[in-house]
Amino acid sequence: SESIVRHVGEPFADSSAIPTYLISKYASEHVKVCLTGDGGDEAFAGYDPFRWGRKIEKLAGLPKPVLGIGSAMAGVASALPGISRSSSLRQLSRGIAAARHSDTVDGRFDAAHWLFLPGELNRLRPDFSVRTGATDEIRSDKPLSVLKMHMRRRIDRELTTNMLIKTDRMSMATSLELRS
Repeated sequence: SESIVRHVGEPFADSSAIPTYLISKYASEHVKVCLTGDGGDEAFAGYDPFRWGRKIEKLAGLPKPVLGIGSAMAGVASALPGISRSSSLRQLSRGIAAARHSDTVDGRFDAAHWLFLPGELNRLRPDFSVRTGATDEIRSDKPLSVLKMHMRRRIDRELTTNMLIKTDRMSMATSLELRS
């Protein structure tokens, strides 16, 4: 609807803004404030990517030639007819690609969760440069575990730059206040 586009105010690639708007519109007819679960999965490592992150870090510890062979084998096997997009072979292939992609935990996290690997994006559009790696300073005196690094990444990257913006704008468009 025009109201959704008007309230987003900038290019926004999260299609869940539509159901968020519709639910907010319905709720606003009955209440003025709602509580949400936004941030709960980030705070308690509730998403599948957190489990995958640990697996990818284990893969990253393997020698690069072993990862190269594994990647080739998984890629060939996952391209066979009848293999579904969510199959274990496809997931393994993606995990190996993420493990091979970067020498940093942040870079592997990004590679595992983006639709395209940065190298693939650069081939699709050569003038588009994707930066990966430790672009955010980790604010801690002690080294963080891989899990905590992934949690921080989700909060810094996705929660604050997407999810909270989406729910705030869509609820405000319907005169509903959401509180996380």
